Amino acid sequence: MNMENLIQSVIRHEDPKNPLTDQEISEKSGVLREIVTKFRKTNGIPDSRERRKGLLLQEMIKFLSKDVEISERGLTELLKDNGFRIARYAVKGLKEEAELLLGAQKAEIQAKNERDSGNDANPNAFDKMIGYDGSLKEQVGQAKAAVIYPPHGLNTLILGPSGAGKSFLAELMHHFAVETNSFSEDAPFMTFNCADYANNPQLLLAQLFGYKKGAFTGANEDKKGIVELCNHGILFLDEIHRLPA
Repeated sequence: MNMENLIQSVIRHEDPKNPLTDQEISEKSGVLREIVTKFRKTNGIPDSRERRKGLLLQEMIKFLSKDVEISERGLTELLKDNGFRIARYAVKGLKEEAELLLGAQKAEIQAKNERDSGNDANPNAFDKMIGYDGSLKEQVGQAKAAVIYPPHGLNTLILGPSGAGKSFLAELMHHFAVETNSFSEDAPFMTFNCADYANNPQLLLAQLFGYKKGAFTGANEDKKGIVELCNHGILFLDEIHRLPA
């Protein structure tokens, strides 16, 4: 058996809950670790952590669905009891991702229930986005999870080049929030272009948080800021990277 077949055989027969590191593969196959690493990368084989990530997240979601308040220590012990050799720091690094995936699953179930009950005017807000069930499925899942995450959703950073559809995604998140009854039907959606205020921090603060009458020349009355006006809804801060620190 040549070296490549040896490496493949060792990986194929590893414990999926505890995949082997390159060093462990080297020791079992008798092939130098450097060669193992090169072979793995050349053939697109993920490292040991990535090879078990999917299974590990599935188990974490299962435990979190039974007790969403479970501690990192408690979750680590449950995973160990189920055959995973894992440290608490590794659980900490994946727990938030598992919570988001669980939230996305709950969002799908909630939306389906709405559709089945006939209370859903729009079967799926994200249907309007090309790739929502394909190339962008993971991103849509994260967006759904962020919207319904208890108690009032998560702040979300949407990244992408100009013209990629960041504003459109933010609007769809708002539609989804209303669709799933996470937000009320009259929940506001407001867009604030940060680029317009990039060089004027004082005006920026006044627009975001409002001001009191007499706070400065020209302030003839109290004015609410856009943050307050958008309470219980979604405030989309467009071009937020343009803001001063």
